[in-house]
Amino acid sequence: MTKRADLLFGDFATGTTDSVFRINPRSGLLSQQNGDALSLGGTQTLASIEVTGTALMRVQISAGMQSLLIRRTSGPQTMRIDRFRFDRRLKSLNAAGEQTFSIGGQLRIGANQRAGTYRGSFDVSIDYF
Repeated sequence: MTKRADLLFGDFATGTTDSVFRINPRSGLLSQQNGDALSLGGTQTLASIEVTGTALMRVQISAGMQSLLIRRTSGPQTMRIDRFRFDRRLKSLNAAGEQTFSIGGQLRIGANQRAGTYRGSFDVSIDYF
């Protein structure tokens, strides 16, 4: 299993209420679920994991956690990412023994969230059968 891309939500201007944004794992589109924060664009990408193994073998992906806190690189502030979703949970490897999974999620931005760069990591598991 090899990470090909990080899950990136882009840039935001925080609002005065809690806000939630989701990246759809199939389309890659960012949508606002609630709140008054503003998406300012920037780099928005799905996480991407490439899996290799025996040709035509079936594989299933799962998240190692339900949610995670990402931390501001220059301070103690955090935001939560949850609702990890996959373009498909079960796939067959191709004739070359390869397959790629896309992963989306939901970002929860707090009211008056402190500006900065936030980072974190999450685990995924692949089961071969």
